[in-house]
Amino acid sequence: MKSNPNFLFIGGARCGTTSIYHFLKTHPEAFVPFIKEVNYFSDLFDEMSLDKYKTEYFNVDTDYKILTEISPKYLYSLKSPERIFKSLGNINFGLILRDPVTRCWSQYIGRKKIGNEKRSFSEIVENEINFHQNNNFFYDENNCNYLSRGMYSYYIKNYMKFFSIKNFKIFFYDDLDSNPNFFFHNLCSQLGISLIDYPDTHTKFNSSFVDYHFLLLKKILWNKNISMRFLREVLKTFIPRVYRPIIVNFIERINIKNTYSLSMNAKDRDMLIEFFKPHNKDLEILLGLKLPNTWYK
Repeated sequence: MKSNPNFLFIGGARCGTTSIYHFLKTHPEAFVPFIKEVNYFSDLFDEMSLDKYKTEYFNVDTDYKILTEISPKYLYSLKSPERIFKSLGNINFGLILRDPVTRCWSQYIGRKKIGNEKRSFSEIVENEINFHQNNNFFYDENNCNYLSRGMYSYYIKNYMKFFSIKNFKIFFYDDLDSNPNFFFHNLCSQLGISLIDYPDTHTKFNSSFVDYHFLLLKKILWNKNISMRFLREVLKTFIPRVYRPIIVNFIERINIKNTYSLSMNAKDRDMLIEFFKPHNKDLEILLGLKLPNTWYK
């Protein structure tokens, strides 16, 4: 039976949405599609009808309390709020937020490791801070924007043209990182589903800070150079769409060798903390919430 999703997780990027996806896959009262980031309202809206979207991703027989998809790109897509409103009405959203300084660093490490970033982090920080200080806010959906992806209030305000702030359930990466079971219990409570423990609280899904047995496998999955993209397109012709995310997840899991920590230099951190302070204050006012203290130090 085709159904409408009744809840959407819209971000943010590098904030823990992959862990939420894997948790909800294990919950008997929640349904998520076979692929994590459907990106219908950001990428596929003009080429796929709403009816086909529901048929392909929300064709379910069980009466789930929550039917949701998890697409962080929705937060940053300026067209998504209106498309969602016109398609799904006054729906509610989940938003998990991370200290924008560490979010930025995590994004950089992840891209650097698979060869999608050649610049130094210091160069990026200096260039993007100078750009934002001398220009109006700018975000290009097709390019990497390290700092602007942490300027959350800008994107939430774009949603508030069509929705109330009451439509948003806010979660923090700090809680997921420090106490996963507390985080997931709170998630269940906010979604109105039964409280369950998540058995895989030690796995950090989609973490930038991991070593791989075979880095080439990671690059085949995610590197954006022409040869890797061509190889992925060739492989897609042999692998049915329904099995692709299953295979990707399996490869990601078995390829992880170990996790580690890596710190940015103090100068870059201090520059980013000062840069994000007014944006964080704006976010606190917008949400009516006190942000974790770690966001300011």
